[in-house]
Amino acid sequence: MQQILVFSRRQPTEMANHPLVPLVREAVALLRATLPAGVALETVLPAQPLHVMCDPTQIQQVLLNLCTNAWHAMKGGSGRIEIGLGALQFENPSQRPRGLETDAVVHLWVSDDGEGMDEATLKRVFEPFFTTKPIGQGTGLGLSVVHGIITAHGGAISVESRPGRGTRFDIYLPQAPSEPDIDHKRSTVVPQFNPAPGQSEHVLYLDDDEVMCLMVEHLLKRTGYRITTIGDPMAALALIQERPHSFDIVVTDYNMPQLSGLEVVRQLTALRPHLPVMVSSGLVTDTLRTQAYQAGARAVMHKERSVEELLPLLRFLLDDAARNR
Repeated sequence: MQQILVFSRRQPTEMANHPLVPLVREAVALLRATLPAGVALETVLPAQPLHVMCDPTQIQQVLLNLCTNAWHAMKGGSGRIEIGLGALQFENPSQRPRGLETDAVVHLWVSDDGEGMDEATLKRVFEPFFTTKPIGQGTGLGLSVVHGIITAHGGAISVESRPGRGTRFDIYLPQAPSEPDIDHKRSTVVPQFNPAPGQSEHVLYLDDDEVMCLMVEHLLKRTGYRITTIGDPMAALALIQERPHSFDIVVTDYNMPQLSGLEVVRQLTALRPHLPVMVSSGLVTDTLRTQAYQAGARAVMHKERSVEELLPLLRFLLDDAARNR
């Protein structure tokens, strides 16, 4: 729930007019590189770019979440996922999905041929912390976050599913002009961010959210870092104990099963006192910052701003550690 509230509080100035087709293509390229060979990923994309007012990172997170869930719903880890995109005009306001306030929309969908869901599961699928996964395989936040992101974008999302017949998520986002006016662009453009590249430093990224691990792994690899992602805090501690000098920095999520991020920091500090450790949280408060620094963390990061904050914090902490050796 905290992540949803954080997403819903994002300011309109963080939105910008973006063509959606290139964003979808980039997410698909990432998914093709990470999904198992047995999962066929197909796309239905139009020739026109289809503009929407959006936060591109959040829209890509939606796709990664939905496709990761689709993969998990496949027997034996094999099956078919389809990502589609198109323009849609509702002829009558009564046809609009609940929460949508415009007739001209961009329709984005993700469908799979996995195991599907029964009616009882469908009714709860967007509830915070509801999950059908075993303990330790996700927090149940994924579809709640998806719902929160789409709602914050002024859109709507629906789901259809039947046991044994797969699942389909339909997303509707208000369509924006393909050429926004100059004044409007000036008020909504997101500043460009060009972080210093990595120098092959080895990052251990600890988070039980597989989608976050996927995004961070892609981000760090293309900016010059080596990265190991892991979802189990106990396994991460065992890895550091076994190979204490294999990693240059650790980034740990705050809210995880088994151990909190603060306890991970305490144990890592005992194992390697000079190893820089950063805590990532969906809700950063003064209390959390104080507790994290007292435990030995060198920085606290807003999880929903990982793309903006992670790279400069990594560079700062690694350079600071090198100066103090």
